Amino acid sequence: LYALLFATTLGFGIKGNLLYFIPKDKENERTYISNSIIFSFLVSSFGLGLLLLFSDLLSTHISFDFINILVCYVFFYLNLDLVETYWLAKKRSDYVFLYSTSVLITRISVVILTAYYTNDIMQILYAMTITEAIKFTGLLIWWTKRQHVTLTFNKIIALQQVKYIAPLGMGVVIAELNLKFGGVFITSMIGTTALAIYSIGIYQIPVLAIVRSAISDVIFPDMVEKNNVDENQALDIWKRANIVFCLIVFPVFFIFWIFAEKFITFMFTIEYIDSVPIFQLMLLLMIRRCFELGTPLRSKNRNHYFFIGNIVALAANVILTLLLFEQYGLLAPAIAFVLSDILMATYLTLKIKTIYQTTIPALFMWRKIGKILFASAAGIPLLWLGDISGNLVYLLLSAIGYLLIYYFLIMNLKLDEAELIMQKIYKTIGR
Repeated sequence: LYALLFATTLGFGIKGNLLYFIPKDKENERTYISNSIIFSFLVSSFGLGLLLLFSDLLSTHISFDFINILVCYVFFYLNLDLVETYWLAKKRSDYVFLYSTSVLITRISVVILTAYYTNDIMQILYAMTITEAIKFTGLLIWWTKRQHVTLTFNKIIALQQVKYIAPLGMGVVIAELNLKFGGVFITSMIGTTALAIYSIGIYQIPVLAIVRSAISDVIFPDMVEKNNVDENQALDIWKRANIVFCLIVFPVFFIFWIFAEKFITFMFTIEYIDSVPIFQLMLLLMIRRCFELGTPLRSKNRNHYFFIGNIVALAANVILTLLLFEQYGLLAPAIAFVLSDILMATYLTLKIKTIYQTTIPALFMWRKIGKILFASAAGIPLLWLGDISGNLVYLLLSAIGYLLIYYFLIMNLKLDEAELIMQKIYKTIGR
């Protein structure tokens, strides 16, 4: 909880600026990278230095006593880790796949093997930190060999980067505080046992996060380039990306919404049955976040709206949590977070409408979205039958049958985006 909170906060959205500046100004690529590395080092060192300075004060409010290793882990986790963003800016998503997959498999393997052989939480933390230190060293060697890192600091370009990063970074910090507020509130009000139930409840199926990061990061450099020529072309890319989100996420949402209780008890045992309503409520975010509202603003360098939107969302989240907690208990932070996210989405939508001088109906392809919703809802009775049976085999068969119905309907509703995806899949399988 705290490692992710500090890492996201001190990351400050710094590496994201490469997606904007490298496509826009390829000649100064090396300078943008060097400045970003220096920014990251300064911000993380300052923040972690404060954490160490006030460690005694912090220790009286938190439930652990391993601040030193927390500081080391976050430092190595954050610094020099710009390669994925750099490759995306260079349109080399194949490199991103190889790198991110390798890092992920390594991290998972280290945690599982250490846990298996030591059965000691501290040994797991040491192993995780050593892994990040090795990654840091490897990145240092890689950046140095490619001569992308220099000790020079271009003030003019740095100022442009700061103007881009500052509002976006503050927005990222506020968004992370908003996301983690419920967990911290539950811990302080009820305790760590309640936090365990809440944490399982807010567990998000990673499908949307994977799809969004894959598509948004890839289309972002294209949108930056298109905005220099024709902003309508840039917006068209974004609108079609939203349709792809809906195509992939809608059926997954309905499967997990109906099988929520079976999923939670199967994955986390019957002890977490109280997490089910929280889980179902948070699943609604899968639908809301199919409409990714940050990219159109970031590609136009209007990041201050992102900051303002997150301030509004955090304020709403805190107020609603306090108002609803007595009546709804563990469910209150989840209700508050979902409502605050919808409020922020409304604000950002209105800003996109104004900046691109368009209308709300024109922003979203409602006819296509309606077709996807129809196709994903048509097979719900089959899912209900599988859920009623309670048998794992029937659950799997009903889910497979549901997906076949969805596929058949989508392919017959003549959606360009669906046909394009399937053509790409067929070609990949053919190769």
